[in-house]
Amino acid sequence: MELRVFKPTIWSRLSTLVWGTIGAAFLGFVLIVLQDGITINRTPIRISSMPVWVGPAAAIVVELFVLYSVFFGKRVRFEVDGRTFRYIKKGNLITQIDNIALYLGGYTQKTQNNDVMEQNLYLTALDGSTDELVIDCEPLSANQFNKMWALLLERGLQKFTPTLNI
Repeated sequence: MELRVFKPTIWSRLSTLVWGTIGAAFLGFVLIVLQDGITINRTPIRISSMPVWVGPAAAIVVELFVLYSVFFGKRVRFEVDGRTFRYIKKGNLITQIDNIALYLGGYTQKTQNNDVMEQNLYLTALDGSTDELVIDCEPLSANQFNKMWALLLERGLQKFTPTLNI
């Protein structure tokens, strides 16, 4: 059986970059408006007395965070090779399961407007030898996660429905 790799797509990274840049620009604009004040019935109302540089500086800081998040923050990869499952984060092997057929698996997925808000994979050894593993799969698109889930079931993972303590 061949190695299948699941990782964040270029489109999800570009989407994060675009929306993050729009958000940073909007924050800078709002802070500049707050600094300059607004006029109601020809009466200027100054809302804040912050320095002029605060709005652009805040926008730059947010944009730097977005750039870091896009290029360095979501470096995860999931590999399925036969019955072996690997979770790799930032180049380091976090979890390896040599025989996925010896595990129960379930997942939770929260989406809003076709965007993944939260996505977790739950794995529990059938013999009880390990604690339940909870793996954050949010960087994957819903489509990629569903393909990985179907492949894990095909390779022998036994399905269960996780219970959530909310």
